[in-house]
Amino acid sequence: INEKYLKNEVKQLTLFISRVKYRPLIWRNTHPYVIVDRHEDITHPNDISENPQCNRSVTFYGYVRGTHLKTTQKVHLIGVGDFNTSEISTLPD
Repeated sequence: INEKYLKNEVKQLTLFISRVKYRPLIWRNTHPYVIVDRHEDITHPNDISENPQCNRSVTFYGYVRGTHLKTTQKVHLIGVGDFNTSEISTLPD
């Protein structure tokens, strides 16, 4: 009425939201995943000019969430595929 919500409907909505039980996100807590802040292509420019289809070396900077990320694990890039990691290092804050 007059582009306002009825008080009873608002009260019912708030009660419903307050009583919702959220399930823990088990996958996110048991698997490592990275929130990438930035990435850089560190392939030597001469290699790229000689062969544009050469294998590239790429570095990703970001935050690891979930469990620990190990160098033996493959990393999945959405829309690209799975890749092996050659090095993982921690940067100081």
